[in-house]
Amino acid sequence: MPDKIKIADKYSALASWVGTRVEAWVDHRDSNYKEKWEEYYRLWRGIYSTQDKTRQSEKSQLISPALTQAIEGTVSELEEATFGKDQWFDMVDDLREQEPTDL
Repeated sequence: MPDKIKIADKYSALASWVGTRVEAWVDHRDSNYKEKWEEYYRLWRGIYSTQDKTRQSEKSQLISPALTQAIEGTVSELEEATFGKDQWFDMVDDLREQEPTDL
């Protein structure tokens, strides 16, 4: 049981580190790009808004799937580049150290 606690502590430290980075990025995004982010998210999800009208006489509420397809294609490529390999990255341990678990 103590081994499971050590592993949980390591994952919690990693989750905390990642969480602080994500929070900082979200704060930066919201303070600089919130309006555009919400617009693109709405367009990606296919949610109609009157802001999309280019003319007052326009009545169509067609939302083209081109943006969604472009985003899904890009995400797919990024996922394949990140997770599509057998080995994500390699770390070399300093064999001169006495502690094998520090890697």
